[in-house]
Amino acid sequence: MVTQIITLIGVLIGALASFLATAMAERAKFRREMATRWDERKLDAYIQ
Repeated sequence: MVTQIITLIGVLIGALASFLATAMAERAKFRREMATRWDERKLDAYIQ
């Protein structure tokens, strides 16, 4: 019984770590994409 609980806790910790790593990677990817967008800078250049 105790080993089953330990295994379950290990699986939950692994799932949480996987979720957090994926969320952080997606957030970094989104920020990189927003930083490389040039639409606003192009619009500012046209306005000037």
